[in-house]
Parts: sequence; structure tokens; C-alpha cells
Amino acid sequence: MVKIFICTECKSNKCGQERAIEIYEEFRNYTHAVGEIELIMTKCQCKEGCKGHTIQIDQELYVGIEADEIKELLYLHFGQKR
Repeated sequence: MVKIFICTECKSNKCGQERAIEIYEEFRNYTHAVGEIELIMTKCQCKEGCKGHTIQIDQELYVGIEADEIKELLYLHFGQKR
């Protein structure tokens, strides 16, 4: 399962619901590769400034991900496991 952590109250405005939904929708384009997707809305917990959206796949965290990076992220993550 892919978990996408979305900051909803980011103080530096790098994260936000609109961009999070773009990321979620991009993952949905690859459900054949990733299976189930869980969108988790959270308060900003970055201690030293926002580092961007955080995505968890198989207990591995990817930070600062944008929607246009999803295809490459999936290739890197799942390509290593083959």
C-alpha cells in the first residue's frame, strides 16, 4: 500500500491540499503498479521548515515529492525490488 502524507496547515506554504490532490491523482494513474493508495491528511510536523509532501511506500519515506515526479519515484522504488 502507498501512503501519501499531506500537510494541510503548512506554515511555509510548500504543501497544500490542492497540490496533494494532484499527487494523489497521479498515483491513481499507476494503481496497476502500486495497488491500494491511502491519502492521510496531517498537520504540518516539519520542525525545521517544510520539506514538502511525504510519501511512504513499503515503510520507505520519500520527502519533497511533486506530482510530476511520481512516475520516476515508482520506477526507482519498484525497480530496486525486482
